[in-house]
Amino acid sequence: MKLTKVNSVILKVLPLAVILPVLASAQTPPTLPTGATTGITGYSGVINIIKTVTSWLFGILLVAAVLFLIYAAFLYLTSGGDEEKTKKAKSYVIYAVIAVAIGILAYSIVALVGSLFGGYQVPIGS
Repeated sequence: MKLTKVNSVILKVLPLAVILPVLASAQTPPTLPTGATTGITGYSGVINIIKTVTSWLFGILLVAAVLFLIYAAFLYLTSGGDEEKTKKAKSYVIYAVIAVAIGILAYSIVALVGSLFGGYQVPIGS
């Protein structure tokens, strides 16, 4: 029986897919620096978690808004003068702008509440 090119590649990659996780699990776990603690260590730990989560969500929101804008531009360019597709593209642009505005507002509210209660500094650019 002849092996096709795809089958030969699968037979070469499959053993690696089985062996590599075993080799990775053989690594020693990382150790914490001296004096380091894990978990929430008080009010500042909660504030740090909220900062981290809002930063990540804000970044994801911006990426999604850019993707929606690119998709809206694609719809607009491929509409070919069709008014329905043009309206759909314009509505996607409006939705993306509204999403960014709501994201900025939510990020600002978290920063405001954090600065009122915990000395939270707004991490612009970080």
